[in-house]
Amino acid sequence: MDSLLLKNFDEIENDFIKRLRQHPVFVNIMSINDELFGKVLMQRRFLSIYFTPMYDISIDILESENAKIIARKIVREEYPGEDGNRLSHRESLFSDIVSLGYNKDAILSTRKTSSTRDVLGDMFDLIYLSRSFNKGDLGILSILRFLFEVLVSEEYFMYKKRIEHMGLCCSETSAPNSIRSKFYGPHILYDSKTSKSILDIGPNQISHSDQLTKLLNELIVDEEALSIVCSLMEKSIKIKCKFYSQFTQYI
Repeated sequence: MDSLLLKNFDEIENDFIKRLRQHPVFVNIMSINDELFGKVLMQRRFLSIYFTPMYDISIDILESENAKIIARKIVREEYPGEDGNRLSHRESLFSDIVSLGYNKDAILSTRKTSSTRDVLGDMFDLIYLSRSFNKGDLGILSILRFLFEVLVSEEYFMYKKRIEHMGLCCSETSAPNSIRSKFYGPHILYDSKTSKSILDIGPNQISHSDQLTKLLNELIVDEEALSIVCSLMEKSIKIKCKFYSQFTQYI
């Protein structure tokens, strides 16, 4: 493990995350009207719906059995409870949006915009692009970790203040007169990277990002590997910004 390479990785990743945080939708998250925020959530829901098939394809691409096991566990967490007596993550997401005051019929009648369809296509294309590098699982692990875990946690963290303002509590302890989030709050926690540096990941850090980071650490062994990871992170951040840019004209 090259500590200098990983330190460079940290700096580059933080710059990409900052780019997402500076998107106009997030800068203005507290001032956009409820109708527009609802549109953001309902379109974002489609990306969540496709999370599982994208992970399934990624598992087929992965070569390391250890990496496959971790990815399978992440997918299985999407459907907790063996007897069907607990909500799936997608159901929890639907429940949260309804709890924020949006009409069930409005959610179910919403269709993907052309921009959302394009973003979904871009996400699938990026997954397939990961196979073009002769670096084992480096490409696909970079995408799974950054696009599907780290950035997701960042998105939901930036929703948090607005969501809590609307009465949905994202903390582990609910505030008076609020409803506890079943989806957004938990995902902020278990998708996030829990260390500021990729160098500081320990054995007891078990968020999805952390588990994938441990695998990725072993693969960033030279400048070429770092360059591949950074190029995929840049493509990932462009995809995320493209999704949110469809709403910029309404701000």
